Amino acid sequence: LILTSVVPPELPIELSLAVNTSLISLAKMGIYCTEPFRIPFGGKVDVCCFDKTGTLTSDSLVVQGIAGISSSSDKSKIDLVPAYESPLETQYILASCHSLVMLDGELVGDPLEKAALQAVDWRITKNDTVAPSRGRRSSLNIVHRFHFSSALKRMSTVSLLTTPTDSTSSYIVSVKGAPEVVKNMLSIIPSDYDQLYLKLARRGARVLALGYRKLGRLSMRDAGSLKREEVEKELTFAGFVVISCPLKSNSKESVKILKDASHHVVMITGDNPLTACHVAKELKISSKQLLVLKRIEEGVFLWENVSGSITHPLEIERLAIRQL
Repeated sequence: LILTSVVPPELPIELSLAVNTSLISLAKMGIYCTEPFRIPFGGKVDVCCFDKTGTLTSDSLVVQGIAGISSSSDKSKIDLVPAYESPLETQYILASCHSLVMLDGELVGDPLEKAALQAVDWRITKNDTVAPSRGRRSSLNIVHRFHFSSALKRMSTVSLLTTPTDSTSSYIVSVKGAPEVVKNMLSIIPSDYDQLYLKLARRGARVLALGYRKLGRLSMRDAGSLKREEVEKELTFAGFVVISCPLKSNSKESVKILKDASHHVVMITGDNPLTACHVAKELKISSKQLLVLKRIEEGVFLWENVSGSITHPLEIERLAIRQL
């Protein structure tokens, strides 16, 4: 008697009608639901989180060029050199610092690394050897890899370099990674290093710093036994590789539909925060001013706007008291 009074007998029928109506509406929009009982749970969703690369932006990455290797009198202008016209050392890094493999005649691996290899017009042959697609120039045999780590934000390789002008081979270290990480490994840091990569990131480009070090002649055993901390130091700067990630054609429309439906849209990415802010602005994820939380030193954080003109310290003690 109590259950009958609390739960109206019409409720199951009304729920079934609501689900069926929702199925028809979704089908008209080209959305087909294989588990109709999920629809009531879908109505509870109010936050939508998206990855950036490959989800909001396209997988077809484009290498725009190499920055920081040509000197220009006009500091406001960024000179981009095509990857295949960059210095040989820069090409060595892009051609050897990767985890790509050939599988059944097809290049398999990270889309970014594939785009970089194609940009310098090199190809992978057997036994982890890379060589230019045209001409008889240098070749590199990758003997040791220190794979990319999201915590370390970098990758490095040790390769055996063979050139047509030298009868003997030598070893070279190739490193690529986040500019703020590679900076601490350089023997000489360019004066406009920070200014240049931050300017590129604010334009929405994905920026990786490149560095190399010539090890000279080593035995195969010694080269293969090198530790990561032994090779990732005293590097020579070889430029910034600038990569664009165009938005997918339906990203703006999808975000607008979700926001119009009172959903909170969140973008999650491991890219540079300034690059993420540019994409968020393009998609109109937020109408407010975007701020980036920067770590100055241990326990000291700072809020900064995209242009860097406004800063505000984060008061951790007050925040901790508020949470308590």
